[in-house]
Amino acid sequence: IDVSSIKELCRRWYPRTYYGQPPKGLSHRALADIKESIRELEFYRRTIFVPPPGLDVDAAKAVAAEIAEARPVV
Repeated sequence: IDVSSIKELCRRWYPRTYYGQPPKGLSHRALADIKESIRELEFYRRTIFVPPPGLDVDAAKAVAAEIAEARPVV
């Protein structure tokens, strides 16, 4: 799954949700990048693959925080 394409669709179709996305890490290590992509994909699954109009920024940030706590990248 190309997470970057989903991210771009989110930016265009659900900008409120896009701005609530979890921050990207800067480790650029293979395993950390994979874990980060899985975490990011879970965020999009829970925030944009929902009935319109989607979540607002605050709700998206709450989901991002919940995912970050449950799936640390380390």
